[in-house]
Amino acid sequence: MKRFSANFVGRENEIKELEKCYNSGRSEFLSVYGRRRVGKTFLIRNMFSDEFSFYVSGVINGNLKEELSVFYNALKEYGYNGSLPLNWMDAFSCLDTLIKSKEKEKRCIVFIDEISSFDTPRSNFIRALEYFWNVKGSCYDNLLFIISGSATHWVVNKVINDRGGLHNRVTKQMHIKPFKLKEVEEYGKKYNSSWSRLQYIEMYSVLGGIPFYWDKIDFELTVEENIDNLFFSRDAEMVGEYSNLYRSLFKKPEPYIAVIKALASKGEGLTRKEIIDKSKIQSGAELTQLLTDLENCDFIRSYNRKNKSNNSIYQLIDFFTLFYLNFHPYMKKDGLWWRKNMLAPQINTWYGLSFERICVSHIEELLFALHLDSINTQVYLWRSSRESRGAQIDIVIDRADNIITLCEVKYSRGLYHLTKEEYLKLQNRIEMFQAEEKGKIKKGIQYVLITNYGLSQSQYNSIFSKVITFDSLF
Repeated sequence: MKRFSANFVGRENEIKELEKCYNSGRSEFLSVYGRRRVGKTFLIRNMFSDEFSFYVSGVINGNLKEELSVFYNALKEYGYNGSLPLNWMDAFSCLDTLIKSKEKEKRCIVFIDEISSFDTPRSNFIRALEYFWNVKGSCYDNLLFIISGSATHWVVNKVINDRGGLHNRVTKQMHIKPFKLKEVEEYGKKYNSSWSRLQYIEMYSVLGGIPFYWDKIDFELTVEENIDNLFFSRDAEMVGEYSNLYRSLFKKPEPYIAVIKALASKGEGLTRKEIIDKSKIQSGAELTQLLTDLENCDFIRSYNRKNKSNNSIYQLIDFFTLFYLNFHPYMKKDGLWWRKNMLAPQINTWYGLSFERICVSHIEELLFALHLDSINTQVYLWRSSRESRGAQIDIVIDRADNIITLCEVKYSRGLYHLTKEEYLKLQNRIEMFQAEEKGKIKKGIQYVLITNYGLSQSQYNSIFSKVITFDSLF
């Protein structure tokens, strides 16, 4: 166990949880889920591959015959000598026979990857899985039964939140999330990278924390050269990832893509009503499920305005998707497009918006830097209710010590200089926040700046009680 490859980084908490499951001394049903390419299979295989009693991965878009054949071939590989199962009840009966033959092993580890692929139409896969676990699997004290899948909505809805035979049967669920900046920097060091932290932030703005995407980086090249190679060259391999991403996760990807494109049109996010207007998807249970699925896959995030759930704002936070939708018209036309335009206002503006999202995705790190990690807080995005005024505050931290911290996020390649014009905008924003929240919030206001390298000298700097640099995000 734990024979990790040389380039394995992060996942300390997940490894501890897997060790607990392994050493629990009872049957365990572990459900692992997360966005495509986030490293679910890589984690489980590195942790247990030498000890698998059975491992199989479903065929994406396979039919019943193909899925049963793959399952049967895996059974034979691990020592099963019986005949080909005709249905899923037979298949799990064969698996039970294989497990019986390994009862003397300290831990019998069964890993079914991309499990949703096995659930083909009218296959009764879920019914067979329910029967197997409830009648057979849960009775083995030495069984560690692991399922995993990128189709997060399937894993969550049909297994974790099932109201039928699998209700409350999962003993441990594990949501594998994208890497933070700390992990991608650690990953780069494995390859002796000499990149600066600004370079890591700029590459994170394109790829987010998806390990599979970082595997494609050549750390001997600049960020700009990597972006051109991955997205703008004639053979750019990441261009096709967008269509594959959503089609591999959702059997009917069109409504999900419609919501994603609607959210991409407004960086600060949309309300539910605004999503309906832009995507043309009807309100109701379908939209609720779409939003829940996308949030479980780490594509979007919901924020509450004024701490009321009916005022939620939904924001697209998948960095790869945002990059693709912003720049796909230019892809595969000029292999040097990014380098030629790297100083253009379009790219600088995009980096600024991405930096805001990076800060929001590193809230825990920011709370630690502000010494607020031990205080009860609520974090949300504030947007003026008066649309004509269009004001928003990137991060609002409502604290239990009767202070509200308002965070202004500014991307800058050098020291940020606060001009009189910008100072007046900030003052106006504070006044609007206080005016609209008057009578609802009776707390002191603290203004914090989050920027790359800090502030240059300016007579207006006193508006900020504290300045946080991007080092805190690492």
